[in-house]
Amino acid sequence: MVAICSCVSRQYSEEQYARIANDGGATMDRAVHCRDRGEGGYYHWLTAIMPRLELIRTRSSYGSLPHLIEPWAGFAMDWLDFSAPGLVVQRAERKAVFVRELIYAAPAQVGHSHYARNPLLLQWFRQSLKGRGLLAPVHAGGRRKLYISRSDAPVRRLVNEDALMDRLAPLGFERVSLSGMAVREQIQLFASASVIIGPHGAGLANAVFSEPDALVIELMSPTRTWPGFKVISGAAGARYAAYVAEAFDGAQTELVGCGNEDFSVRVDTCVRFVEACIP
Repeated sequence: MVAICSCVSRQYSEEQYARIANDGGATMDRAVHCRDRGEGGYYHWLTAIMPRLELIRTRSSYGSLPHLIEPWAGFAMDWLDFSAPGLVVQRAERKAVFVRELIYAAPAQVGHSHYARNPLLLQWFRQSLKGRGLLAPVHAGGRRKLYISRSDAPVRRLVNEDALMDRLAPLGFERVSLSGMAVREQIQLFASASVIIGPHGAGLANAVFSEPDALVIELMSPTRTWPGFKVISGAAGARYAAYVAEAFDGAQTELVGCGNEDFSVRVDTCVRFVEACIP
């Protein structure tokens, strides 16, 4: 037996609660905690917050309680409207929230790393959405070969992306930007692809919606060789390969942090690698 939720309670006097309320904070008898510290971006939302939320809604009796999520980003609201319509969300609005009994869902990470996701939880999340009819694959017009661009991202851009696309386009690849794309469209996009290539970035988290016979190729900066997207691809049953780039912009390290620098690949070598990976 695995406990999916745990409760943490602390007694406050009515005088303490009154003082908290007067200071602008929210006081609640019971609530569900769904978002851990540092889980703000799309990667964390899709691979940690949504699996916890799905677990609570479908495998516990706490689904009707207020959820402490703070979905300030557009993609967060889109995901809630898509997967959990009618969910009661308690917004903190940068104020403290004091809860008499806090329901805490199972952690989505393995160990102490935000990026080492639980493959069984991801697999269950995918199957649960599929069971609710939210992951119907779209193969109209044949399977697509996608290059997921990060050219509009502030960090980890592939600086010679145009040169790489000049070589990938004749192989049938199309360049796609996920910025502003609705959740349902992103799911359909990845479900319709036979091959997905892209630099390390949050958009590749959608690989969890790939078909089992798909191939995911991650382009890694030499300063960020993390295994997260291998785990995510595996949860969908997709094959995975990683190409580690040859160079990165060391002048950016102090400004953006190690692992977030723009990088470049040797185009000829990278294309040969892609050709070798494609069935």
